[in-house]
Amino acid sequence: MYNRRHSMSRVSLAKTHKRAKIAAHRLNEICGVLVREHKRLHLVPVKNVSPYMLSFIITRPCLKTAMAAANLNSNDIVGAYHSHPLSEPVPSEGDLKGARNRWLILIIPCYKGYKISLWYTCNGKCKKLHFSTIV
Repeated sequence: MYNRRHSMSRVSLAKTHKRAKIAAHRLNEICGVLVREHKRLHLVPVKNVSPYMLSFIITRPCLKTAMAAANLNSNDIVGAYHSHPLSEPVPSEGDLKGARNRWLILIIPCYKGYKISLWYTCNGKCKKLHFSTIV
């Protein structure tokens, strides 16, 4: 996973970023999962059920609903994404604790000047990865 080239739809990423900025006005985070299909990562939005601002929770029922709606298999999940309404796009300690080992984490910043970032987790640590956008 670490050495693979990662690409995502430019349009999908832009729509997700727009949703993140709207949610950030209420200090809410958006979230979802990253699914690998062929050589592309797809962003599958999942309902954030966290009752707290500046946090996210993905439940199994919400995940199943989202995957069924996207007509995708949950076995193809390779990571998760969420927004950071107020902070830089670097995984927090909580992000790392909640991530599975050898997962990808995509962080969508809502603060001006920061860019969307992709991270690879391994044994509680993370490494920033390069990704490309395609039409």
